[in-house]
Amino acid sequence: MLPGRIKGHVRATVRNTITSGRRMGFFPTRRFALICHQRSGSNMLTSILNQHPDVIMRGQILKDDPDYQAQLQEMGMVPFTGKLFDDGIEARRQFDRLQEQAGEREDRNARETVESFYHSQGFDSHRSVIGIKFHGGTLYRDEIEAIFLGTTPYDIILLHRENLLAAGISWYQARVLDQWVSKSEKIEKPTIEIDIPLLLEFVERTRDDIAEWKGMLEKHRHPYLELTYEQITSPDFSYDTIWNHLDVRSIEQPKPKTYKLLKDYQHISNIDAIREAFAGRELGAV
Repeated sequence: MLPGRIKGHVRATVRNTITSGRRMGFFPTRRFALICHQRSGSNMLTSILNQHPDVIMRGQILKDDPDYQAQLQEMGMVPFTGKLFDDGIEARRQFDRLQEQAGEREDRNARETVESFYHSQGFDSHRSVIGIKFHGGTLYRDEIEAIFLGTTPYDIILLHRENLLAAGISWYQARVLDQWVSKSEKIEKPTIEIDIPLLLEFVERTRDDIAEWKGMLEKHRHPYLELTYEQITSPDFSYDTIWNHLDVRSIEQPKPKTYKLLKDYQHISNIDAIREAFAGRELGAV
């Protein structure tokens, strides 16, 4: 038996050799996908992942953003032929209907688009581990299973929030202000009144998404790393948990490059009514 210190050194040497081989094209690039919901902390986590010299995280490659899509196509990605859904609740309702009515869907080349993305990034980025993320309402259930849970190996990170009510309020504010990411601690927040039935719809949909993702992963016996917003924002959280899952070397504890959009609820005029409406629902509290 090798002493623990020597075994650790051997593992690190093997890991570094494989990482170098991936950079130079001798080994396949490692792929991962971040499955998450809106306001789960995915932008913050993306800023962390991109600080690792062996990892690149590109975000939502199937996002309804023409400028971003044009940028991706310049990198060599095959254009997506299906409908790109936005972050609005109306688009989500349409998506959910088509989820169950596959015969009414337009032609979609999601798998081809994702494959072309990884191939283009593998040649251009010189990173050994490349990832994307997607929210609920982006890829249909059968597409997720075919792309990420099929024969091509993907590392999966499932990120969600324990307090879904807080996530929903953050979503509503971002939707009203049309501001989803902040790189400044100073954010002007006008007084808003939240539509409580719409908030409840978002929270319950998000809860159902998380349960469905877990169910798919467990059905396919696909290993995954489950993280929560509350974990990754804790000062005691070690990102070695993620580096070990992605099989890359540890680095000095990185710091997020984004800031919280919502720190208090003083600008929400009906916050007391929201607390009353959600009391006892086990969907979080504020």
